[in-house]
Amino acid sequence: MKQGPLANLAARRAAGEIHADPVQERIVERLQAVYDQLEAMSAHPVRPGLLARLGIGRTAKPPAGPHGLYIWGPVGRGKSMLMDLFFADAPVARKRRVHFHEFMLEVQERLHRRREELAAKGAPPESDTIVPIAKAIAAETRLLCFDEFQVTNIADAMILARLFETLFDEGITVIATSNRAPDDLYKGGLQRDRFLPFIDLVKQRLEILELGGDRDYRMDRLRNFDVYLTPLGAWANAKLDEAFRALAAGADG
Repeated sequence: MKQGPLANLAARRAAGEIHADPVQERIVERLQAVYDQLEAMSAHPVRPGLLARLGIGRTAKPPAGPHGLYIWGPVGRGKSMLMDLFFADAPVARKRRVHFHEFMLEVQERLHRRREELAAKGAPPESDTIVPIAKAIAAETRLLCFDEFQVTNIADAMILARLFETLFDEGITVIATSNRAPDDLYKGGLQRDRFLPFIDLVKQRLEILELGGDRDYRMDRLRNFDVYLTPLGAWANAKLDEAFRALAAGADG
């Protein structure tokens, strides 16, 4: 049987772990398309020696990966589960799945360290510090999967367009899940007009998919739990912990 998110979805349904959901299945079909493209690329990699024979120097960009996906919808619709289906056996050696907030903290830390290193050497500040950081990230991974893609502070908002423009130019494939449509990212944020080019970039370089519907799968998990836990004590605490773990199993929906 063909591998990938569609096969993983079928296996989980057969095991009774999840129910049929036509909207989810349409998203999984698009994830499978990205999976298939990545698999084809890994089966026929472009070797450095071949690039040299074609007259392409060492500074040539890696082959572009397939266009990625931006999957958005309300909490509880199964975005984390769909990412699980895709990422589990994505056919890429250098792949990473990370919470978007955590990723941006790392980017800001890299920028800070690079500026400190240049200052320690007495070198003048770079005109564009973002590009070398983005290229370093691209050298480490070819597939970036982001959970909970959202933008909440101006420091991140002001660098995202340049950062992701370089990542895309370096051939990185991005899969992102979010509770917000691209047009609603950083809504009401300071200097949002300077952030808008990033929204345009996302819509140009990623396929935008809405995971709509009214069913909240996280709340479904709670239907098997008691509403009132009494008397207070070890038993009640254990039941509360069990309910919390059930909800947290799909924390970003």
